[in-house]
Amino acid sequence: MSCHFQVGEEEMRKLIFCDFANPKADARNYVEVLDLNHLRSVCEGYLNEFNNMAKRPMNLVLFRYLYFVD
Repeated sequence: MSCHFQVGEEEMRKLIFCDFANPKADARNYVEVLDLNHLRSVCEGYLNEFNNMAKRPMNLVLFRYLYFVD
């Protein structure tokens, strides 16, 4: 049995890949992010670690979608 479906722009916008979602991983391979809450938690952990060592704390804003016009 074969399934045919189309992947449109809306589905493509929801894709997120990163190589830092698993802080304990030895190999840094890009993998699809399936749990945005987990990604947020990991990013907040990295940010807290950075801010504890930096002279000036950094604020960070993450966006799900980037619109680029060339």
